[in-house]
Amino acid sequence: MAYLGPAHLAMGEIAGALVGFAHSGWGRGVKSRELPNYEIPGFDSIGANEYIVDVTHSDAVDFISTMDTPYVWELNIWYQTLNVGFRTRIPAKPISLASPTHESGRVASTPR
Repeated sequence: MAYLGPAHLAMGEIAGALVGFAHSGWGRGVKSRELPNYEIPGFDSIGANEYIVDVTHSDAVDFISTMDTPYVWELNIWYQTLNVGFRTRIPAKPISLASPTHESGRVASTPR
């Protein structure tokens, strides 16, 4: 799979799209149920492996998905990046790509 870095994310924003990462928990499995936790996941699947790189580029990422993989796996990476100062939104439920207005999902924001 090709890495879609900040340039590809910027192209989405130019087109007026929300840009972010889906299926964020895959490859981020840990045994702990605590949030946040400090176990190091395998980073061995599609998940949000690129998110932790791209979130460091100002305004490159609009959201990280939730509720489509195990919640601890998804939210742990989000909490870790919140703790170091990055404020990325999470949807309250999976965003439907079939809906051009994303009416099926609500995006929660954090103060910048």
